[in-house]
This record gives sequence, C-alpha cells and structure tokens, in this order.
Amino acid sequence: MKKFLITLAVLAIAIKSFAQQQNYQPVPFVQQKTFWCEKYDSVGVVNGSLGYIPLRYAYFTNGEDTVMDGINCKKLFYSPNGDTSNSYFYGGIYEDSARRVYYNGLASPHNPDDISYGSPYMYGLLYDFSLDVGDTLLLDDYLLVNRIDTIEMGGLLRKRIYFESMGFTWIEGVGSTDGLLFFGGERSNCELCSWNYLLCNIQNDSLIYHLGNSNCFPTNSIKSPQNWNPLIIAYPNPTKDRVTLEFGEARFQTLWLVNTAGATVLETTLTDQEPQHTLQLKGLPAGTYSCILSGKDGTATEKIVIE
Repeated sequence: MKKFLITLAVLAIAIKSFAQQQNYQPVPFVQQKTFWCEKYDSVGVVNGSLGYIPLRYAYFTNGEDTVMDGINCKKLFYSPNGDTSNSYFYGGIYEDSARRVYYNGLASPHNPDDISYGSPYMYGLLYDFSLDVGDTLLLDDYLLVNRIDTIEMGGLLRKRIYFESMGFTWIEGVGSTDGLLFFGGERSNCELCSWNYLLCNIQNDSLIYHLGNSNCFPTNSIKSPQNWNPLIIAYPNPTKDRVTLEFGEARFQTLWLVNTAGATVLETTLTDQEPQHTLQLKGLPAGTYSCILSGKDGTATEKIVIE
C-alpha cells in the first residue's frame, strides 16, 4: 500500500510539473505539408566483411485528403530517393480529438514485421500523445511511460514522451525518433544491429527536427505529385522470370522496381513512345515488388509478384 501511494505521489508531481510549463499548447500532428527524412542502417557484406549499408528514404504529406474506411485522412506519400516529385501514395494518417494518431497503409519498408505483425500493411494506432507518466501502451510490445517533458522546436513547445528501456522518444507533431512508421522495441546491445533513424522533419518549409549534422532531404520543395490511376496491365503476374507492362494512354520516362526493404533492384529509362515494356526478372528473389513508373504527367505504381 505504501509503495502504491508513493507511486501515485510521484505520478501527481510529474503531471503537475508538465502541466505548469508555461506557453505549452497541444501541437497537431498532421500538418498540411510535412516531410520526414529517414535512414536505415542495414547489415550486409561490405568489401568482404559485415558492415552497415545505409539506405535513405522519405515520407511526406502535402495537404491532400483521402477517405480510408470512412475516415478522412491526410495522404502519406513515400519516396525511395527523397525526390518528392518521384513518389507514390503510401497510405492515410489522421489524429483524433483525443490526440491519438492513426495510420492505414503500407508498413515501413525496412521493418514490415513491426506493428503490422508480418503483414505488408499497417492499420490502427500509431501514436498516443494523451499518455501520462505511468501509462502503459501495447504497440507490438508493452511501452511504459516513465518521463514526459517539453522541447521547443519550430517556435513551439512540444510534448516529448520517454519510454522505459526504449532507445527512442515520441515528439508531438513530429513522431518517433526512430522514424514515422518504425517501431524498434527495446534497444539491443549487439555491436552490429540494423536500425532506423529519423534524420529530419520539415513542416511547412521550416526545419523542425534535425539529427546532428545529417544530410537532410528534400532536394526539391514538397509539391503535389501527379498521382493518377492510368490503366496499367501487368502480365503474367505472378511471374517467374519476366513481366510485360502495358501503359494504355499513359507514357513514362523512368521505371524502378523496389523490393519490400525499400531497395531499388532495377531501374530502367523508358521513351515517351513506349506503350508497353517487358522487364527481365531472372535472378531476382521470389517476393512482392513495387513497380514505380514516373513521367512528366505524374507517377503510378503496380505490384509485381515473383514466384
């Protein structure tokens, strides 16, 4: 009983201390124009020995809306190279009145097993900024809030949530320091582990979060990609060694084939006169790939399954 009362006292002090911080007002998570640049350090063979292979990618919103499962969301786009004009629709993100952030779309390209439990898709709670010290949240693992403070970013005080035994924090209006859709759980002590990092966050063209001296995308301004839905036919699909893509009335200049880790495994330059194109896939591992097509009129994607 005594231990319980002490815990309540500590909790009350922590909440009172947080509430008394001057000038603090809740900061909305989903801004009109927001950019997240991230880096994934993948472990692989480098010059004949194990080492880190850094992969960089980005997410962004540009104010466009979409309706998913009857809920109005902001469109989230993904760019494998940080160029916002060459990107594709990834999912929808929204925040409710209780300051809980939800996401519906594809899982993090470099960590598909987290939150989504092995599925290539994620659906449900992403962040909860209504949490207080002592609260426990189940998000692929149990997260215990052991500290809350505020930090000034972009001229605003933002709530920052710390979790016991976790190497990341949540920052209001920014997300996790491990990445927007990335949940890594408890940090391990291994010397060579793959990991994801949020390098920077830009909101309405203002730099809000920056990790050290890291190079921050974007290379161009956040603009609306012309993502339309041309009739693209891929056959045979599933396939074993090749696939033909018919573009209908659309024309493209560049084609990328991206695996579930977000790595580009094939890149091809097309001509404006090509109504179709055949990809040779022999030697690629079995799995699901995203075929990203880009042209002067916009971008489009098509899923390719290799058996």
